Amino acid sequence: MKRKKTPLNRKRVLTDPAFECSRENTAEFSRAGRAARWLHHGISPGLRNTAHRYASGRLSKSMYKVPQSDPVNERGERKVPKGGVKHFGRI
Repeated sequence: MKRKKTPLNRKRVLTDPAFECSRENTAEFSRAGRAARWLHHGISPGLRNTAHRYASGRLSKSMYKVPQSDPVNERGERKVPKGGVKHFGRI
């Protein structure tokens, strides 16, 4: 079996209007992931003996809800500091 070459490439994903929603989601998730990493590094000394292999994934998932609650910026431009911490949820 031979695999077919896909018509997708990096340039198309970065410029095609059909992928606008994907670019917005990627931008927000990268901001949330960066904030989760900073938070994890900040609290990691206290969690040294209680590490769990899914903790960082759950933290990223919960942190992703914070920029979604940003009432100031438009979709794709929402930021973690503008979002509400009450939407952080349980890790």
